[in-house]
Amino acid sequence: MPLPSSLSGREAVLKAAQNHPFARLRATKHLWGYAEEHAVVWKTDRRVCGIGDPAAVIALCKRLAEAGEIGPGTLIEVPRVDIAAFSSFDIARHEYWSVLWTRQALPHTETDDRVVLLPPSEHAAIDALLDVAFPATRNRPGNDDIKRWFGIYEDGELVAVGADRSANGVGYLVAIAVMPNRQSRGYGAALTRRMSRELLADSDICALGVTAANTRARALYQRTGFTEGIDLTSIRLV
Repeated sequence: MPLPSSLSGREAVLKAAQNHPFARLRATKHLWGYAEEHAVVWKTDRRVCGIGDPAAVIALCKRLAEAGEIGPGTLIEVPRVDIAAFSSFDIARHEYWSVLWTRQALPHTETDDRVVLLPPSEHAAIDALLDVAFPATRNRPGNDDIKRWFGIYEDGELVAVGADRSANGVGYLVAIAVMPNRQSRGYGAALTRRMSRELLADSDICALGVTAANTRARALYQRTGFTEGIDLTSIRLV
């Protein structure tokens, strides 16, 4: 089956995707895509994303791969499907996760007042905290996509952090982490509420990502107001 007519540029992709929040977050200026009745897929040099009916999205990705449009090392992000659906791809790793979002500023609580904007001089302390509380995150000080860092101190020690990685008009929270010996004190929720209010001052939507395995974090985010979202499967090709 031939590929559908291509979409050139971010605006064309967003129109086909009906301005879906995940498309807004992932659609950069330098991309092209394809749209069918039940699937929209777009790509840059190293990432392919899709929304719509999962089976239709996977089928379109397979046709793109057969046409040489998806190469080795590409990251593919699509609506949640079992990894078995990618049996024809040579996969290095995969992950189940979700993007959750809110369009409403989250209610203020007293703990939120402990959240402060962190200066660049705290980058070493942020890194040290993430090494302990969230070693898997690739969102680190020095990452050009990070706009700013927020944190909470307890007795002069940095015990919780989170970052603003907003992109394409979507507020995006990343690297929310609390030191293990300071958890269950409401710090993660306080960071999420305060940061979301800051980001919604400049965006109409605020989003964050959470792995399927992190059920505790997902429950926290949903309690704090991130009740909409999309479940995803990601694969990295060999």
